[in-house]
Amino acid sequence: MELGYRLIDTAQMYDNEEMVGKAVRESGLPRQDIFLTTKLYRSSASYQKAKAGIEKSLNELQTDYIDLLLIHEPYDNAMEMYEAFKEAYQAGKIRAIGVSNFDARKYQAFIRSCGVIPAVDQVESHVYYPQLSLKKLLNTHEHNESFSSQQQRPEGRKYCHPD
Repeated sequence: MELGYRLIDTAQMYDNEEMVGKAVRESGLPRQDIFLTTKLYRSSASYQKAKAGIEKSLNELQTDYIDLLLIHEPYDNAMEMYEAFKEAYQAGKIRAIGVSNFDARKYQAFIRSCGVIPAVDQVESHVYYPQLSLKKLLNTHEHNESFSSQQQRPEGRKYCHPD
């Protein structure tokens, strides 16, 4: 944060939310100047577990709200998790909700019944895995939410994209 970073992207599976919360607190920066994204993992893949997971993240991040909360992967119980996300959003604990690692097919199936369109689908995207189908879907009039790309290094993955 000394170098000017103001967006922090973490996840429960990284097991570093407590350190992130401490760093944010010790930075001396106003909380509203820092954008915190976190993701709930498979251990929170049900409605009740997601509610508990949200509270755990809030506690470990030492904050009253999370700027962006994502479902880390398209788990079987993703819709149950999302119901807990919507409640936390309505309660002001979460500023925006979304998903992560949902390809075009899974994303389209998810939005058919989720009720609140995700603000973000954070996915891996690079020259060898451009996610063209998903980008095309998100650019349509009905689905104008954000495509957030994790720019990962694609070594060893050349020519293996499913698009």
